[in-house]
Amino acid sequence: MITVEEKLKKDLFDRGMFESWCDVIMETVKAYDYNEPMQGRWQDDIDGYPPQLVIWLWLSVKQAALEYIDTNCPGAWFRPMFV
Repeated sequence: MITVEEKLKKDLFDRGMFESWCDVIMETVKAYDYNEPMQGRWQDDIDGYPPQLVIWLWLSVKQAALEYIDTNCPGAWFRPMFV
């Protein structure tokens, strides 16, 4: 079983981010008002959700990743992976 949060962190890591950055980005994503319906569900099995939900969540993860990159490591080689 892989959780929703683990899947999104893996996607961040696979695109070049350090694990510690993935943790920071996921905390940012969880705090977005529009992700409030996911509260208490981040540790659910990813297979229990439709792919459309994962795509929707990935949009907010990309937004948080770009904000993090632009603030902390502008010019990072992996930035285009999130555009």
